[in-house]
Amino acid sequence: MKKFFKTLCLLCLLGCGYDIPKKTNHTVCGDIYSLDWSKKQEAIDIYNACLATLDTNDKKYTDSMLYLAYIYLSDNEYQDIEYANQLIHNAMQIMAADCDGAHGTYDNFCYFEYFKDEVSWPEYFKNFDDAKHLFHMTLPCVHIDMIKENKSALELIEDYFGSSRDAAIAGICDPFNPYEITQLRRFVRSPGFDELSKINPEPSINGTMSFAFSTSNYHDMIEMLTYPVSFFQDKTHDDLFIKLNFEEKKFFYAKDLLSELAKYDDLVLIYDAMADNIKKYYIDALHMSEQDAVKYAKMTASTLILHKIFYR
Repeated sequence: MKKFFKTLCLLCLLGCGYDIPKKTNHTVCGDIYSLDWSKKQEAIDIYNACLATLDTNDKKYTDSMLYLAYIYLSDNEYQDIEYANQLIHNAMQIMAADCDGAHGTYDNFCYFEYFKDEVSWPEYFKNFDDAKHLFHMTLPCVHIDMIKENKSALELIEDYFGSSRDAAIAGICDPFNPYEITQLRRFVRSPGFDELSKINPEPSINGTMSFAFSTSNYHDMIEMLTYPVSFFQDKTHDDLFIKLNFEEKKFFYAKDLLSELAKYDDLVLIYDAMADNIKKYYIDALHMSEQDAVKYAKMTASTLILHKIFYR
């Protein structure tokens, strides 16, 4: 009965096509990009309110379908594979209708619609893994609780193209702000950073590859904030390094970074603030012990800075 009711609701909402007029009412719909994902029923109610009140040409309408499909495909009490497939295929119909060649509102989705020889979407999505690539190409942002619930969701914010299209890969939804936790932007904007950056004599990477580096660095930051133990594995700060040259096996160690930034009083102060802020987050959000939080916070702060200097 429950499944029948949901199917009936979807049919009523979609009718025979995707252009049924609806009265736009963002107050009823709510902000789907900053809701509390951990409260699934509340999220579902908001998404359904969007489907019931918005025009089908409103992006929040399609995004609501995608988020609902994500919930119903996941392994949880709400799982409903049949209903998820109905939502996905109707969302795909709407997105495809907006494509102009390889471009559109859902730009990366349109790319694969246009170049069908590069990838084909499954006709039937049996689980989250089947739809992972589709979500990667379409979700506007990923709630941090998605990643906390399922580590595989990290793949939804990973770079893919190695081109300017990586700029369209989803980041983390509001209100979670990783830069507020890490204080990385404050460090980069400090006067001493320009001098510190000279430890990398190579020029910054320009062009489309810069988007891939930026997206990949962002992904790693989120992974460090959610799964630091597995990210760093058995490393300590003393043996933490990044590869400068894969062929010649040249490395730059975090301990050398600390020696370099010690030359700049402003950077030392901000680095200490970074580590302290991240430590507090690990204790409050990940329930780490004080000892582990200090260890991983220092490693995270150093890695973020190394990435900013060498992977740019």
